[in-house]
Amino acid sequence: MPQQRLPFVKWSQRRESSISVDFSDYSGQHLHSPDESETPKSRPCTASTTSSIKPRTSWIFSHMPDEEIETRYYNERTGKEEWRCKHCDRTYACSGGTAAPAKHLTDPPPDGHGLLRGAPRTTKVTTIRTILERARAVAEENPHKRRRLNDQPGDSINPDQLEVLYVRFIRAYSLPFRLVECPEFRALLAYINKDVDTWLPDTHETIRKWIMRQYEDQKEKVKQRIQSAKSRIHISCDLWTSPNSLAILGIVAHYVTEDGQLEHHVLALKDIDSEHDGSHLAVAVLNVVDE
Repeated sequence: MPQQRLPFVKWSQRRESSISVDFSDYSGQHLHSPDESETPKSRPCTASTTSSIKPRTSWIFSHMPDEEIETRYYNERTGKEEWRCKHCDRTYACSGGTAAPAKHLTDPPPDGHGLLRGAPRTTKVTTIRTILERARAVAEENPHKRRRLNDQPGDSINPDQLEVLYVRFIRAYSLPFRLVECPEFRALLAYINKDVDTWLPDTHETIRKWIMRQYEDQKEKVKQRIQSAKSRIHISCDLWTSPNSLAILGIVAHYVTEDGQLEHHVLALKDIDSEHDGSHLAVAVLNVVDE
C-alpha cells in the first residue's frame, strides 16, 4: 500500500498565520488597560481618538458642555453616542440626526431654550427678562375685561400679564389648578406683592378658565399663521403610549411662513380609544384638520 505524505509543514504555516491574525485582532481590540476600555461609556473622547470619524459641521454641536465640538459623549448604559445640551441635562442619540437637538435649542421655554437657528455658543439662553417681555407682548395682544377681587387698586400688577405668566407656570411644571387655594402659597405671593390678591383668583375653576382662554388665544394665532403659509401644509403623525397607558396621537403641521422660515406647530394630542388601524386614525386626523 503506497504511503501518503501528510502536509505537516503547510498545515503548520497556515496555523501560524491564523494564530498570528487572530492574535493581532485580539491585541488591537482587547489588550487595553481597564481605563481605556471603559472610556467610550464613562467619559467623552475627542477627535484625536476617533480620527476616522467624519468632522462635525452642524451648529448644534457648539452647544454641548465641551467647547471642542469634536468631543464625543456616550451613554453610560447603552454605550451609544449622544448629544448633550450645555444649557440643561437633556440628551439625544446622535443616530437620530440633528433635528431633535436643533428643535430643543430653538423651541421656546420651558421645552427649549429659545435660541435662533445657527446661534453661536456664546448666545445666552432665554432669561427671566425675556419671559416677562414675551408675557407682556401676549397680554397686550389679548386684553380681557376683569374685576378686582378686593377693594385695593392693585396698580403694581398688570392682570393680563399675570394671567399669561401664571398659566405658563402651571403648564411648565404640570401643577394642580388648586394651587391657588393653598393658604401657604398665597401667603408667599402676598409677602412678595400684596396686590396679588387683587387679581389672582382663589378658586381652581377660574384657573381652568384662564388656561382654556390662553389656549383658545394661541389656537387662533396658529390658525392665522397656517392660513398665511407660503407653502403647502404638511401633516405628520405619531402614535405613542403615555405614562398612564393612554394611546396618544400627536398631529403636527409643517409649513414655510411668509418670510420663508420653516415652522411647525402641534395641532392636537388625541386620545385614541378605538383600534389603532388606519381608518380610525384617519378620522382623528381629519377632525383636527377640519377644526
